[in-house]
Amino acid sequence: MAAVSSHAGRAQRYSPRPLTDGERWTAEALGRLRHRRYVPHAWLAFLRDSLQRSQSTRHARPVIARQACGWGAAGAGAWTLACAAARGHEDVRPRPVAGLLWWLLVWQMLDWHLGMAESGDGRPRERLSPADAITLARFWLVGRRAARDRAADRRLRRAAALNGGAPLARMTAILAQ
Repeated sequence: MAAVSSHAGRAQRYSPRPLTDGERWTAEALGRLRHRRYVPHAWLAFLRDSLQRSQSTRHARPVIARQACGWGAAGAGAWTLACAAARGHEDVRPRPVAGLLWWLLVWQMLDWHLGMAESGDGRPRERLSPADAITLARFWLVGRRAARDRAADRRLRRAAALNGGAPLARMTAILAQ
Protein backbone atom coordinates (compact mmCIF):
# COMPACT_ATOMS: atom_id res chain seq x y z
CA MET A 1 0.00 0.00 0.00
CA ALA A 2 1.28 3.46 -0.87
CA ALA A 3 2.27 5.92 1.79
CA VAL A 4 -0.68 7.78 3.24
CA SER A 5 -0.42 11.56 3.40
CA SER A 6 -1.58 13.60 6.34
CA HIS A 7 -4.81 14.55 4.51
CA ALA A 8 -5.70 10.95 3.68
CA GLY A 9 -4.56 9.88 7.14
CA ARG A 10 -7.02 12.28 8.76
CA ALA A 11 -9.81 11.02 6.50
CA GLN A 12 -8.87 7.42 7.30
CA ARG A 13 -9.55 8.02 11.00
CA TYR A 14 -13.25 8.42 10.20
CA SER A 15 -13.53 5.31 8.03
CA PRO A 16 -14.13 1.81 9.44
CA ARG A 17 -12.21 0.32 6.48
CA PRO A 18 -9.18 1.31 4.42
CA LEU A 19 -9.87 4.18 2.05
CA THR A 20 -10.27 3.30 -1.61
CA ASP A 21 -8.06 4.98 -4.21
CA GLY A 22 -10.90 7.35 -5.10
CA GLU A 23 -11.52 8.28 -1.48
CA ARG A 24 -7.80 8.77 -0.91
CA TRP A 25 -7.51 10.98 -4.00
CA THR A 26 -10.51 13.03 -2.86
CA ALA A 27 -9.11 13.47 0.67
CA GLU A 28 -5.80 14.63 -0.82
CA ALA A 29 -7.42 17.06 -3.27
CA LEU A 30 -9.72 18.57 -0.65
CA GLY A 31 -6.85 18.73 1.84
CA ARG A 32 -4.71 20.69 -0.62
CA LEU A 33 -7.63 23.03 -1.31
CA ARG A 34 -8.11 23.64 2.41
CA HIS A 35 -4.37 24.05 3.00
CA ARG A 36 -4.32 26.73 0.29
CA ARG A 37 -7.21 28.46 2.10
CA TYR A 38 -9.71 28.20 -0.76
CA VAL A 39 -8.25 31.16 -2.66
CA PRO A 40 -9.06 31.42 -6.38
CA HIS A 41 -5.79 29.87 -7.60
CA ALA A 42 -6.38 26.93 -5.22
CA TRP A 43 -9.81 26.37 -6.77
CA LEU A 44 -8.29 26.51 -10.26
CA ALA A 45 -5.69 23.91 -9.28
CA PHE A 46 -8.42 21.76 -7.73
CA LEU A 47 -10.55 21.93 -10.89
CA ARG A 48 -7.51 21.27 -13.13
CA ASP A 49 -6.55 18.19 -11.08
CA SER A 50 -10.17 16.98 -11.06
CA LEU A 51 -10.49 17.34 -14.83
CA GLN A 52 -7.18 15.53 -15.38
CA ARG A 53 -8.33 12.68 -13.14
CA SER A 54 -11.68 12.39 -14.91
CA GLN A 55 -9.92 12.33 -18.29
CA SER A 56 -7.57 9.57 -17.17
CA THR A 57 -10.57 7.62 -15.81
CA ARG A 58 -12.38 7.91 -19.16
CA HIS A 59 -9.30 6.58 -20.96
CA ALA A 60 -8.67 3.77 -18.46
CA ARG A 61 -12.33 2.69 -18.22
CA PRO A 62 -13.99 3.29 -21.60
CA VAL A 63 -17.01 1.07 -20.87
CA ILE A 64 -18.20 3.17 -17.93
CA ALA A 65 -17.42 6.37 -19.85
CA ARG A 66 -19.59 5.23 -22.79
CA GLN A 67 -22.37 4.21 -20.40
CA ALA A 68 -22.28 7.63 -18.71
CA CYS A 69 -22.35 9.33 -22.10
CA GLY A 70 -25.37 7.24 -23.08
CA TRP A 71 -27.18 8.10 -19.87
CA GLY A 72 -26.46 11.78 -20.42
CA ALA A 73 -27.82 11.66 -23.96
CA ALA A 74 -30.89 9.72 -22.76
CA GLY A 75 -31.60 12.36 -20.10
CA ALA A 76 -31.30 15.20 -22.63
CA GLY A 77 -33.54 13.34 -25.04
CA ALA A 78 -36.11 12.64 -22.33
CA TRP A 79 -36.18 16.33 -21.37
CA THR A 80 -36.60 17.35 -25.00
CA LEU A 81 -39.46 14.86 -25.43
CA ALA A 82 -41.11 16.04 -22.21
CA CYS A 83 -40.96 19.64 -23.42
CA ALA A 84 -42.39 18.67 -26.82
CA ALA A 85 -45.21 16.70 -25.17
CA ALA A 86 -46.11 19.69 -22.98
CA ARG A 87 -46.50 22.11 -25.90
CA GLY A 88 -50.01 23.42 -26.21
CA HIS A 89 -50.91 22.63 -22.59
CA GLU A 90 -51.79 25.79 -20.73
CA ASP A 91 -51.12 24.33 -17.27
CA VAL A 92 -47.49 23.48 -18.08
CA ARG A 93 -45.01 25.93 -19.54
CA PRO A 94 -41.78 24.04 -20.23
CA ARG A 95 -38.48 25.83 -20.31
CA PRO A 96 -36.36 23.63 -22.56
CA VAL A 97 -33.15 25.64 -22.29
CA ALA A 98 -33.21 25.80 -18.48
CA GLY A 99 -33.89 22.08 -18.20
CA LEU A 100 -31.18 21.16 -20.71
CA LEU A 101 -28.65 23.43 -19.01
CA TRP A 102 -29.44 21.79 -15.68
CA TRP A 103 -29.03 18.34 -17.21
CA LEU A 104 -25.74 19.37 -18.84
CA LEU A 105 -24.42 20.32 -15.38
CA VAL A 106 -25.61 17.01 -13.93
CA TRP A 107 -24.03 15.11 -16.81
CA GLN A 108 -20.74 16.96 -16.27
CA MET A 109 -20.88 16.12 -12.56
CA LEU A 110 -21.32 12.44 -13.44
CA ASP A 111 -18.35 12.58 -15.80
CA TRP A 112 -16.14 14.21 -13.17
CA HIS A 113 -17.06 11.55 -10.61
CA LEU A 114 -16.57 8.39 -12.69
CA GLY A 115 -13.29 7.76 -10.86
CA MET A 116 -15.28 7.30 -7.67
CA ALA A 117 -17.26 4.38 -9.10
CA GLU A 118 -15.58 1.74 -6.95
CA SER A 119 -16.72 -1.33 -5.09
CA GLY A 120 -16.58 -1.33 -1.30
CA ASP A 121 -13.16 -2.95 -1.38
CA GLY A 122 -11.79 -0.29 -3.72
CA ARG A 123 -11.91 -2.11 -7.05
CA PRO A 124 -12.89 0.18 -9.94
CA ARG A 125 -16.32 -0.72 -11.33
CA GLU A 126 -16.59 -1.14 -15.08
CA ARG A 127 -20.26 -0.13 -15.20
CA LEU A 128 -22.60 2.24 -13.46
CA SER A 129 -25.13 0.53 -11.19
CA PRO A 130 -28.91 0.75 -10.75
CA ALA A 131 -28.27 2.87 -7.64
CA ASP A 132 -26.36 5.33 -9.86
CA ALA A 133 -29.35 5.39 -12.23
CA ILE A 134 -31.71 6.22 -9.36
CA THR A 135 -29.47 9.08 -8.25
CA LEU A 136 -29.33 10.49 -11.79
CA ALA A 137 -33.09 10.13 -12.21
CA ARG A 138 -33.61 12.16 -9.04
CA PHE A 139 -31.30 14.86 -10.41
CA TRP A 140 -33.19 14.75 -13.72
CA LEU A 141 -36.44 15.34 -11.86
CA VAL A 142 -35.00 18.50 -10.28
CA GLY A 143 -34.85 19.92 -13.80
CA ARG A 144 -38.59 19.33 -13.96
CA ARG A 145 -38.93 22.41 -11.74
CA ALA A 146 -38.13 24.38 -14.88
CA ALA A 147 -41.58 23.38 -16.18
CA ARG A 148 -43.41 25.59 -13.65
CA ASP A 149 -46.21 23.12 -12.91
CA ARG A 150 -46.83 23.08 -9.16
CA ALA A 151 -50.02 21.00 -9.32
CA ALA A 152 -48.24 18.26 -11.26
CA ASP A 153 -45.37 18.35 -8.76
CA ARG A 154 -47.82 17.70 -5.92
CA ARG A 155 -49.46 14.85 -7.87
CA LEU A 156 -46.04 13.34 -8.68
CA ARG A 157 -44.92 13.43 -5.03
CA ARG A 158 -48.23 11.92 -3.88
CA ALA A 159 -48.08 9.15 -6.50
CA ALA A 160 -44.47 8.33 -5.66
CA ALA A 161 -45.32 8.14 -1.96
CA LEU A 162 -48.37 5.92 -2.54
CA ASN A 163 -46.51 3.61 -4.91
CA GLY A 164 -43.41 3.39 -2.76
CA GLY A 165 -41.36 4.84 -5.62
CA ALA A 166 -42.26 1.94 -7.94
CA PRO A 167 -42.45 4.05 -11.15
CA LEU A 168 -39.02 5.50 -10.44
CA ALA A 169 -37.64 2.03 -9.74
CA ARG A 170 -38.98 0.75 -13.09
CA MET A 171 -37.51 3.71 -14.96
CA THR A 172 -34.11 3.33 -13.36
CA ALA A 173 -34.03 -0.41 -14.04
CA ILE A 174 -34.50 0.38 -17.73
CA LEU A 175 -31.78 3.06 -17.63
CA ALA A 176 -29.37 0.70 -15.88
CA GLN A 177 -29.41 -1.75 -18.78
